[in-house]
Amino acid sequence: MKSLTVWIMHRFRFRTILIVNGCFSALFTFFTALLMPTTPVYVIILVLFTAGLFRSLQFSSLTTLAFTDTPASQTTAANTLYSTIQQMSTGMGIAMGAVVLRFLNIINHGIAGHYTIPDFRLAFIFVTVLGFVHLYGYTKLSKDAGSVVMLKKKIF
Repeated sequence: MKSLTVWIMHRFRFRTILIVNGCFSALFTFFTALLMPTTPVYVIILVLFTAGLFRSLQFSSLTTLAFTDTPASQTTAANTLYSTIQQMSTGMGIAMGAVVLRFLNIINHGIAGHYTIPDFRLAFIFVTVLGFVHLYGYTKLSKDAGSVVMLKKKIF
């Protein structure tokens, strides 16, 4: 996906990439909620692989956009801060997913540690909704956000 990411970032604006790709990322999270133990392995692989492609593009686009206005002298400090924030966000997302999973398990009168398919399905749907809700923030980006980066390097 990384080689295709460069082409996509030069072909489309960051705002468009983040919104459209964010929709696909959320959609494939929803498709994950539909997987069952009886789902054919090739379908599971296809859904997870495609979801990974969209998430990779989203992370790469966000990382590139995060450094567009950073002066070269502050790149190291900005990278440290961005990496820390990214790791914290990932950890918080995992924690939120775990809390939602446990909450749904309680609602379904389950036992801690004994989660059911409906518990996981509803947790993935909750994460899907969050995925669509966060897209609103990308609509606030200017239409030419990140264009400075694309003007510096012309690839393809």
